[in-house]
Amino acid sequence: KDKKVLQDVTLTIDDAAVLGLIGINGAGKSTLLRLLSGVLNADEGSILIDDEPVFENEKIKRGIWIYTLLALVAVIGYFVTAIYKRSLKIGWKLAVILAAAIIIGSAAGFITDALM
Repeated sequence: KDKKVLQDVTLTIDDAAVLGLIGINGAGKSTLLRLLSGVLNADEGSILIDDEPVFENEKIKRGIWIYTLLALVAVIGYFVTAIYKRSLKIGWKLAVILAAAIIIGSAAGFITDALM
C-alpha cells in the first residue's frame, strides 16, 4: 500500500544554518534527508539548492557530500575536544567506539544511498 510520508512540506534553510530533525519512527526524517540529498525524487513539487534541482544534479550532490563530510569531522572534533577538556565524562575507549560508530554509520548511509 502507498503511504504518504511527507505531505505539504515547505522548508527553507538559510546558509550556514544548523538543522536538527527529530520525530518518531516513520515520521519521514530519513525520507526528507534522501530527498534533500537527491537520492530520491519527489513525487510532487521540487527540491532546490541554490535554485537548482537536486535530483540527478551531480554538481549539487558533490557539494552536499563535502558539507556532510565537514559536519562529520566537526562532530568527531567535538568528541575529541570534550574528552580532552574532560567536559564529556566518558573514557577514551568509549569515545573511540562512538567516533567509529559515527563514521561507520555515515559511510553505510552513503553507500546505501548511492546504491539506491
